[in-house]
Amino acid sequence: MEMKKVLIFGHSLVHWQGKKYPSNLKLNTREFSVQFRGVRGGSLFWKPSDNKRFQKKSMASYLCDAIKDINPHIVYLQVGGNDLDRSSVSVTDVVNATLSLAEFLLVAYQVEKVCIGHAFQRQKSKLPSYNIRVREHNALVTLKVNSILDISAFPNRGFASVSKARYRKDGVHLSNTGISLWGRNLRRTIIFVRDTTL
Repeated sequence: MEMKKVLIFGHSLVHWQGKKYPSNLKLNTREFSVQFRGVRGGSLFWKPSDNKRFQKKSMASYLCDAIKDINPHIVYLQVGGNDLDRSSVSVTDVVNATLSLAEFLLVAYQVEKVCIGHAFQRQKSKLPSYNIRVREHNALVTLKVNSILDISAFPNRGFASVSKARYRKDGVHLSNTGISLWGRNLRRTIIFVRDTTL
């Protein structure tokens, strides 16, 4: 069986997942090679005037760099969470921007499968309506990908409620417990995709 190369790309949740969870998601290294690329504070609607500490260019640009470097068969996108906490960006805007990235990967780089992770709820956010927007986003992205071949949306199981044990004190990033839970979700998703669609 051919080894499948996997890129998990997104914002700071992906950055910390790659740093704190066991390498290669505990997957057999003869079957999978998993790489994480996370942009801390990453936003799909970034502009230079945002003057962000870590993000210096568009998420699409970071993603293209990673694709060229890794040449993955599977890409898992965990993006949009920071954008959903901005009142100037609509839920539909976030979903459409994410789908544009996913479709671009299929056409421009011939990625075999793109997975879109549901946005995580937060204990603390700038917008009081953040978790409502997250639920709307997750429902809409799932609905839209149903008609698109080679793109699928995946819920983050175990995060339906905002449990304190799964988040750090900042209410945004995952605790060690949350990281372990998400790591298991990612591992199951990648095996499922390999076994059912590739």
